[in-house]
Amino acid sequence: MCSLSPAAQLDRTPSNHSRYITEGVWCFEREFDGQERCPPVRLIVFDWDETLTLSTFLPEDRGLRERIGWCEWADYITEHNFQTPLVDGTATRVEKLGALFKDLAQDEVTGSRRLLAVLTRNNQGSIACLNLLLMAGLDEHFSAVWCMRPAPGRPNSVYREPDGTWSAFNSPLDKVFDHKADVLHAMCKDPAAWFPQLAEGDETAASVLRGLRPEGIVLVDDVRTNFQSSAPDKAKVLRYCKVARYDCVYREHGFKRDMGGIGAKDDSDYAILLDFVRKPWEYKALLKARCVERKFEGSDERPRVDLVVFDFDETLTLHTWMPSDRRCVTEIGFRLPEEKREHFVTYNFSSPYVSDDRVERLGVMLKELAVGADDADGRPMPRTLAILTRNEGGAVAVLNLLAMAGLDAHFSAIWALGSDAEAGAASGVYREGSEWRAFELPGRSVDLEPTKVNVLRCVVENPQAWFPQLASDAGAAELAHIAGMPSLASIVLVDDEPANFRGEEGDDANVIVRQCEVTRYDDDNFRGQGLITHMGGLGAKTSEDYDELLAFVRRPWLRSEQPVGDAFFRELASTPSGVSEVALLRRHMEDELECDSCSPMVTRKSRKALDVPDAES
Repeated sequence: MCSLSPAAQLDRTPSNHSRYITEGVWCFEREFDGQERCPPVRLIVFDWDETLTLSTFLPEDRGLRERIGWCEWADYITEHNFQTPLVDGTATRVEKLGALFKDLAQDEVTGSRRLLAVLTRNNQGSIACLNLLLMAGLDEHFSAVWCMRPAPGRPNSVYREPDGTWSAFNSPLDKVFDHKADVLHAMCKDPAAWFPQLAEGDETAASVLRGLRPEGIVLVDDVRTNFQSSAPDKAKVLRYCKVARYDCVYREHGFKRDMGGIGAKDDSDYAILLDFVRKPWEYKALLKARCVERKFEGSDERPRVDLVVFDFDETLTLHTWMPSDRRCVTEIGFRLPEEKREHFVTYNFSSPYVSDDRVERLGVMLKELAVGADDADGRPMPRTLAILTRNEGGAVAVLNLLAMAGLDAHFSAIWALGSDAEAGAASGVYREGSEWRAFELPGRSVDLEPTKVNVLRCVVENPQAWFPQLASDAGAAELAHIAGMPSLASIVLVDDEPANFRGEEGDDANVIVRQCEVTRYDDDNFRGQGLITHMGGLGAKTSEDYDELLAFVRRPWLRSEQPVGDAFFRELASTPSGVSEVALLRRHMEDELECDSCSPMVTRKSRKALDVPDAES
């Protein structure tokens, strides 16, 4: 590794970015002709900024942008671009990325190779990106880097020759519509124009790229609009992985918005992406809720369901938009004028895909779920409904949205993991009679957010800590059935994220045994807003979901299934890299791809603004 020279000024380079936030990577396969044949992935194309890097920080040095192999302040630049301070462990993110890239490049079943490449809009150019890969020791995994941002006097691309050396060239980006989907489609028509090593006898690349079709490419990117072109023919990326975005206090730079990076906040990103590349056909849209009971100790006794816990985002909502007014986060009972209220109800809860009134159907189903079933003596045994979500807006914001739709009265508590306490967001609310009150969830001071499985295990062990109304006589009488729940089998979790049904990695016994996985899909143009990824919603695509969930909660043993194993990313061990003392600055971001002519609304965990017509004008 190169030695560190005197302090360098590093700026964050501009990049396109999206305001859309997901909890982790989101992988998806669209419909296409021949999908039933399950064609394999041959080429994996990564975005650069906030996808491979957490964010891109570069010094003001022309050599970095113009000379392949430039290497100064390498340790420090690598640390600030690639390494994450947000995940604990002995293995560094660079080591985890290297292991991921190695596994991605090899088809474990057929033994055939896959190619990896970078397609970016970073305004510092392809050579600068390559030099960062060289500093981090990751360049060996890639075959080409293409930069869509014009840089006069500099080649727009670099490629790795058969002997492993890198050379610059100009790819035909100027002959293709300026969108990543169009570039990938053009690549399939003439791979040699994008991979010059084909003309130099690279047999491995030739075998991979021969007969390449759009469905053979996976695009990994943090910007949702990169998956569907705005050109007249609307070219689409058929298989893609959307990387999560987030805000954080980043090293000595302070609070920074719109950070990203595969695995920057969650190691499960690596395993999910690898699994998707190997079996993308298993990531198609799920258009109907799927309920199942896993085998568990005592399952033959058929214990009743006492508590039904719902996720909020993309489970009760189709996608979550929240008012930008901070009172929605801090004030129980916050109300909007009627026209605006209806607007938020429409975007969050109403479904354009079915003829039914989804809000009305949800209300009927929730009421029937709470009725419960008679016990052996013929006495009614009601069930309790609650919400467990991961939402920075907190429990009050979720409650206020539910109240706008008239759905709040069906629930007894709302628990919000990851709520922003500094912004006044409460982590919990509970209902006593018709009145809602805020409270703090147990263990709020713990640095690491618990899994939903662990939270629900705590609910079973100490229900009063999660249902404060149990301390009153009226609450104790109303919720008596949850005070003595024997195990997690007394709970049904309704969620759109499969990972939420299991606990810590490697703990196969720590799972939700009664689970309802909700619809997930993407929409190319949801209510005129363009491509919206990671949508969901119970009953959003079919009204059969309501009866399915009701029947499951009443008799979950009728949908019993043997447990299936989960593949997890193997752990790595090494010594963390050192840190050098060099002052860094962050560059301004490029203008967003989103339209700016609409009114702001907060979307997906209420973290960022989304443009939706006539929302809060």
